[in-house]
Amino acid sequence: MSVVLPMTICVTNDTIPGQARIRTLVLSAVHDELVLRGYREMTLASIAARAGVDENEAESVFVSKESVLVAHLDRMNGSLLSLLASIAETSEPVRDRLREVLLTRVTFRFDMLRPYARHIEEMREPLLLAMRHRGPVYVEAEARILERLLWEGQRRGIVDLADPVPLARTLLTATSALLPGETTLNPLPPAREVRRTAGELIDIVIEGTLLVNWSALQRESPRIDATALL
Repeated sequence: MSVVLPMTICVTNDTIPGQARIRTLVLSAVHDELVLRGYREMTLASIAARAGVDENEAESVFVSKESVLVAHLDRMNGSLLSLLASIAETSEPVRDRLREVLLTRVTFRFDMLRPYARHIEEMREPLLLAMRHRGPVYVEAEARILERLLWEGQRRGIVDLADPVPLARTLLTATSALLPGETTLNPLPPAREVRRTAGELIDIVIEGTLLVNWSALQRESPRIDATALL
């Protein structure tokens, strides 16, 4: 599934009142600032200038360029959550939807950073700090989507009968090791490699959640003759 990242939003001055309008304009400008100027040279003043707002207005909403970066990540994560929810609600088989949700949560996060690849090293520290700070919030929202999908799988007799709440977190924990981190930011791995590596692990993880596989395992497990051990 290809992912399109909507980076530009057209907003007129009379569309959104007050600080919400300033926030939207600033966040619409930060992508181009990061691509063209880079994080090190980017300032709150330069973002405000590109957004067409007064620097004092920008400062009334954002205290620093770091806070703009966090808000930018939040906005992109909002797009990710919408995409994951739409995948989970399709009519495809539960197994296929489960795989695509887990795969997309990995590939999307790498894809959203690719436009900044030229400046990614100077973004490393603030980016990792923002991810660690906001990561738990993102995971909670993703867990809700997975839980609903796992409940559906149980109703259909497809998914293991374990409680979907901890099972969703187990799936997220297992795939979180695949997300952008210290060793995968610079250079960013090719998209094909990310998809292949993530897909292989996700296939293994999903197979462990399917009820049919547990049933087969129970049927095929060799029985030990206890008398032979005496």
